[in-house]
Amino acid sequence: MRSVVFFICLSSTAWALDRDLSLREGEQRTFKLPGVAQVAIDDASVVEGTGKGDQLTLAARRPGNARVLVLLKTDQWVTFKVKVLAGDVAEGPLAEALPADGEPVRLRVGESRVFDTPGIAKLPGPGRELEVKVNGKVLELKGVAPGRAVVDVTLQGGKRVALNVVVEGERLALQAKRSEAGRGERVEVPLSGEVLLKAPDLEAVQVEDDEVAEVRIVGEGRVVVRGLQEGETFVNVRRGGKVFSHAVSVVGSGGGY
Repeated sequence: MRSVVFFICLSSTAWALDRDLSLREGEQRTFKLPGVAQVAIDDASVVEGTGKGDQLTLAARRPGNARVLVLLKTDQWVTFKVKVLAGDVAEGPLAEALPADGEPVRLRVGESRVFDTPGIAKLPGPGRELEVKVNGKVLELKGVAPGRAVVDVTLQGGKRVALNVVVEGERLALQAKRSEAGRGERVEVPLSGEVLLKAPDLEAVQVEDDEVAEVRIVGEGRVVVRGLQEGETFVNVRRGGKVFSHAVSVVGSGGGY
């Protein structure tokens, strides 16, 4: 299925908010989506999209900006705002737009994310959970220890931005084979809804397919699983030195087993 370079009437379909995405020129990335019916792009010279079954593949063609609309077989739309950077951009995390008010910034221990800003006049001091650096107009956040932090940034001109940051445990901590992990309870999560898992002696958590669900630690012994799109995945929870694998099913309003 090739991309369609125009937009389609959206009068009777459910709409999803844009996902901001940065790619390097020549880069290709694949996303798992539940039944791709059609792909529409406003500038196919910047990015090309193809859909097959439950996969969407985006290929960056040249520097620029484009918007990608994906119609699913469930009559829902998933949209991407894509920024393609020149292929000679230095390696490392690509700069993102500053998140909207209240939108959390999620990191794992050892992971970095960088954000474009109009210029930074003042930063808070270092904290236990994060390293905070500025390079020109770029703000870099790196996860140091699991926890939550608020980074209060004063931009040039006096505007203040409070970034709510959640740092989760290392992904590598949960790379045990599923066959070697203990069996956790099966979890059904509503699309765009959340389910709380109780996990005594919690050390770390990981979701295998972060396009289907996201996970975050919200307190001692508690994990929240949020449904992002319909599908199946596994959430691995390390408790007391052992890994437990939970089968997760994200279902729409009419879903169920």
